[in-house]
Amino acid sequence: MNLVHHLGRFSWAVAARTLPLVNGFLLILFVIPALPVAEFGKYSIIFAIAMQIIFVNKSLVLNPMIKFAAEPGRLETMARTGFWLNGILYLCAGLIIWSLSPLLSKILQVQTRDILLAIAFLPLFFIRDWSFCVQQTLYRMRRLFLLDAVYFLGSSAGYIYLWHTNRITQAADILYINFLAALVSSLVALITGSGVKTIFMSVKWRDIKQILQYGYWTLKIGLFSSLLSGADSLILGAIYNPAIVGVYSGAKKVYQIVSAFTAAIGVLVMPYASRLASDGRVPEVRALYEKAVGYTTVGLVSFALFMGLAADYFFAIFMGQNYQGSAPLLRLMMLGAPFEGLFVTAGTLLYGIGAANAAAVVSGYGLLILCILLPLGAYFGAGFGAAGAVGLTLAIAGIWMFRRASTIIDSSLGAIAARISIAVKTLLAVRNR
Repeated sequence: MNLVHHLGRFSWAVAARTLPLVNGFLLILFVIPALPVAEFGKYSIIFAIAMQIIFVNKSLVLNPMIKFAAEPGRLETMARTGFWLNGILYLCAGLIIWSLSPLLSKILQVQTRDILLAIAFLPLFFIRDWSFCVQQTLYRMRRLFLLDAVYFLGSSAGYIYLWHTNRITQAADILYINFLAALVSSLVALITGSGVKTIFMSVKWRDIKQILQYGYWTLKIGLFSSLLSGADSLILGAIYNPAIVGVYSGAKKVYQIVSAFTAAIGVLVMPYASRLASDGRVPEVRALYEKAVGYTTVGLVSFALFMGLAADYFFAIFMGQNYQGSAPLLRLMMLGAPFEGLFVTAGTLLYGIGAANAAAVVSGYGLLILCILLPLGAYFGAGFGAAGAVGLTLAIAGIWMFRRASTIIDSSLGAIAARISIAVKTLLAVRNR
């Protein structure tokens, strides 16, 4: 398996995953300095609630849909089944959050209407997320780029407009921009089409059962990932206040560059691994695993070292005095970056080859560790405790997932190091010509 043959598709996947980086950078440059710290904390809490639901939906429904739809001849039936399950889950989640909104508003120290804003994300992301996953299955990376460009560049343009007109005063201002961008992205998905002929046909119980049975295992993976993404902000909001969340989220927004990078790898790896495994091409699966893990780890170690050195300068230049406390938090978060790469890359490949149960076991224990360490760390150490708890959990889970995947795929640390060495020698040889 030669990754060079897939650089065209991969370049579109990487381009699509760099769009959140552009969006995040403009959020840092224009929005965060203009918002009161407490309002940015409120925005982070609302966004985190919505993202928890979206992460769970992807792990329970959409990612299993990709896995089975990537198999020959199953796109239509599995995509259609995923569409309806996707809608049912969002409807149920929205009703639950709505019924609990008065209680959640008291716990998180925000208003009830703020909780309801989190629910508004769900119908707006419904079509967009489903269509995105179908395009991922079909390897239409340009379509992925288009859907992400409309959302991320559209919301970025909105940030600049609000900043230019001095209209950034509260969290809702930024949320409305995200709502509009998500709506337009969903409309574009409808106009361009998904590649599925019709969704208005009956679905078979065996297909529903297959997605949900696989989703049962992968839900642990999704819960772990979703809690890593947003539970820290929610717990800090419940224990302290939105102002503390604001400073913490200033560091978290920068750290999310790591998540965007690993997501780019996952967009390409999962459906490709599924196809290789379904065809019985074991050596190519092993090669894909070794290259993906090796290159991702090297990239994230380098990035973590760079951000560790540049953190003070970054926050001083872009975010101002109110967020100087975010710099040491970012350094602490960056210690977990290479381990997140290990966890996500190895886990995604296990998922793609049909070994979701193995990845789920690791994720389940990681979830347990996080549920113990994160509340304790946040309570006793505020932002530092939360960042340390997340980093330690990632280190344990990342190493564990790597060892589990290496055993199943019959690879080793030495084999991965050898592939990295070959790649470095090849680059040096090309450079010296």
